[in-house]
Amino acid sequence: IQSATETTPRKHIRISVALKARIGEGGNAGEVDVTSLSAGGLYVKTPVLHPAKSLIPLILHLGGRELRTTVEVLYGSANPNRPDVISGMGLKFVSIGLDDLKYIENYIKEQVLKDLS
Repeated sequence: IQSATETTPRKHIRISVALKARIGEGGNAGEVDVTSLSAGGLYVKTPVLHPAKSLIPLILHLGGRELRTTVEVLYGSANPNRPDVISGMGLKFVSIGLDDLKYIENYIKEQVLKDLS
């Protein structure tokens, strides 16, 4: 699918989602909206950007389950002059349990198959 829609296909299929996650820990933790998801990572909508290469704990709420992981910030994007641009961060899973990873892969597969039918 992605080879037909992107000039450089990604390693993992990415889907659009409307999920919640908790990023950070302690008093610095906050809830964010997850707008895209793959087995390799996710994009979160947030006005609070962390520096690239930062490692941050994240709890993803997916299908009634809490997946605990550590993510690495790949990039942050914000453009105060463009309100139509979503401020947020691209995050890569760097520490995730095998069961949680399989759960994400199965979730994505189910969503893709549902969208195709």
